[in-house]
Amino acid sequence: MRDEPFGGLWLLQQMRALWRRGRFPQSVLVSGPPGAGKGMIARYIAQALLCTAAVDERPCGRCAACRRVEGERHLDLLVLRPEPGRPFRIDQIREAERFLRLTPREGAKKVVIIEDFHLATVAAENALLKTLEEPPPYAHLLLTADEAAHLLPTILSRVRLFPMRLLPPRQVADALKAKGVGDALAAEIAALSAGRLGWAMQAAEEPAVLDEARQLADSLFRFLEATLPERFALAQSWSQREQLPLLPTRLEYWRLLWRDLLAMQASPQRSEADACGPCKKLAALVPRLPPRKTLQLARLLGDALDALRQNVNPRLLLEVLALELPTLLPPSASQ
Repeated sequence: MRDEPFGGLWLLQQMRALWRRGRFPQSVLVSGPPGAGKGMIARYIAQALLCTAAVDERPCGRCAACRRVEGERHLDLLVLRPEPGRPFRIDQIREAERFLRLTPREGAKKVVIIEDFHLATVAAENALLKTLEEPPPYAHLLLTADEAAHLLPTILSRVRLFPMRLLPPRQVADALKAKGVGDALAAEIAALSAGRLGWAMQAAEEPAVLDEARQLADSLFRFLEATLPERFALAQSWSQREQLPLLPTRLEYWRLLWRDLLAMQASPQRSEADACGPCKKLAALVPRLPPRKTLQLARLLGDALDALRQNVNPRLLLEVLALELPTLLPPSASQ
């Protein structure tokens, strides 16, 4: 078998055990934060289902079927994703239904990958229900979503949920170095990745992605080091029209870093071993915040992101965060 995209991650081990026994569910939801690698996992599953190698060797990554899945050119694979800035539409679900009505052309199965289904309209979710309830015997539907809770309960009751686990920075760095990334760069990307291997791989190849993460991390520490009037000024600036499109990404990244802080508190030795660059500032909060408070603030950031998606006043959201987030004094002020 070829190398796994996530090493020995428990998620892939679970999946492999199921398809080796011929019991892999027909409808699956892989959930996790943006950049966690949900798309990589979905393609890995599709390769395993469509691979022509022996069962114990799937996915082999070498056969023609595996290569065509990798390039999204397999005749029995359909990949659907929302258009940029738009929700998943009902006509895209109809396309999946038409695809699945026809029997497989190359093998015994057909696979539909539906990415970012948390962006689907309620009508699109309801349209998928019938297919999830009674899929053709040869069909597999692989959904991905940032948050399973954003989907209708009727959808969740008809899929097997596989939640992604965020990885320790050291494991992310090892995976990057195995791809030829230098030690120093791998350590920085891993520290900024918040455990998302898919994002880390992209950041290693696209400098703009890494630069954005540096800026987003810096914006959090700027906010934490600011006085209350300065925080309110930043809230006003970041809610202006030219900055507003970046705000969901900013809050999502802050939430991921806050989860990383919680992981550091659960393993204090990790904060010194794995933190580097700007994330050393995050490690400074480890002894200062009770884990219960850290968890509360992580939930607050998640609630703020959900509220932003529902068109709540962005400046008001940021001002609430200005009042709730702890103060992290800059180095010059702590001396």
